[in-house]
Amino acid sequence: MSATAITAIIAERNQNPGSHLEEMTQGKRTLQFEKGERIYTQGDPADAAFLIQQGRVKITVVSPAGKEATLSICGIGDFFGIGCLSGLNGQSLQVSTATSLEPSLVVRLEKWAMVSALRENQAFRQSFIDYLLTCNTNIQEDLCDQLLHPSEKRLARVLLKLSRLGENADQAEVILPRFSHETLSEMVGTTRSRITYFMNKFKRMGLVHYRRGLVVHAGLLTEVVLSK
Repeated sequence: MSATAITAIIAERNQNPGSHLEEMTQGKRTLQFEKGERIYTQGDPADAAFLIQQGRVKITVVSPAGKEATLSICGIGDFFGIGCLSGLNGQSLQVSTATSLEPSLVVRLEKWAMVSALRENQAFRQSFIDYLLTCNTNIQEDLCDQLLHPSEKRLARVLLKLSRLGENADQAEVILPRFSHETLSEMVGTTRSRITYFMNKFKRMGLVHYRRGLVVHAGLLTEVVLSK
């Protein structure tokens, strides 16, 4: 991964389309969720988009056979559930499940209100397009990681991205919620045993340690991600 790509991860946190929705008076509700509480479940009606004001949210999907996979972890300023906006009629049912990883404040934006804002609010429309383009770039980076990089470097990048999701993303040390090794293995694309091995290695290297959660040393992890 290039230094430019790392900068893009950080810059993504500075883009905040939600700031253009502060004047919205209808079709918007701020909801509070406790750790582990579901915001919506796969198969629920897809009639709203969501914006995170505080906390982190995990997006998962379950196959017809019952196998669960983690698609992403969203943080402050991130939108999710935006599939309802796609196409002419949008997505009618949620294709994933959203679960709060910690106490979180989430703004529910009704579909019609989002569509109206995109049509009438030029500043929001441009900012939201920029946000989606950044998300698309990150998806391409994730795919490149899966195809080209070993699992150790992929894990380092995942931890680095997770460290940029919270309120203290600019600090050298960032405390993350305790993610299970199973969740990390789903995000990295490897086995849980390999995650355990690499996390122990990262701990010995001083890249992470545990104190009221997982403490990530972002600068040191960046060096691992950028290393050849």
